Amino acid sequence: MPDVTRSPRLGYALAATAATFWAVNGALAKFVLDEGVSAWRLSELRAFVSFVLLAGFLALTNRDALKVDRPGLKQLAFYGICGLAIVHTTYFLAIERLDIGVA
Repeated sequence: MPDVTRSPRLGYALAATAATFWAVNGALAKFVLDEGVSAWRLSELRAFVSFVLLAGFLALTNRDALKVDRPGLKQLAFYGICGLAIVHTTYFLAIERLDIGVA
């Protein structure tokens, strides 16, 4: 493993950014769900946009990270279905059903 220079400022900035995105995501999801978009469709959209952004970033910075061998493909598919699809869908279904005031 290469030596990594640690930067507390960068760590705090990334943590604050993640918290901000998490808060904005809930409010934005509630707004979109109230406009009639289904939790299933929003889950698909979130997964697709995440894939495009991550694949694009990796294609520009580390093309080798996009290569997956056959055994890894099964694990990746399982993670995509169970780890992402189910979590995203249940998250948006909960936001859709709960009476949360975000506006």
